Amino acid sequence: MSLRTLWAWFWVWALGVSVRVKIMGIALGMVFLLGLALGVHARLNLAAALRRELQARGVSIARDVAARSTNLI
Repeated sequence: MSLRTLWAWFWVWALGVSVRVKIMGIALGMVFLLGLALGVHARLNLAAALRRELQARGVSIARDVAARSTNLI
C-alpha cells in the first residue's frame, strides 16, 4: 500500500462516519492533546523546581556544617 492509497482510505473512512462521531473524535483528540501538553509542562517545571530546592538545601546544610565547625575551635 502506498501513502496515497492509505490517505484515500482514511478519507473514505472519516467521511463515512456520522457527525456525532466526528464531534466526539474532535473533543477526545483535544482532551488528549491538552492532557499530554499539561503533563509535559508539569514534568519539566517540577523537575526544575525540585532541582532548585535540592541545591538550596545543600547550601543550607553546608552553611550549617561550616557554622558548627567554627564553634569547636
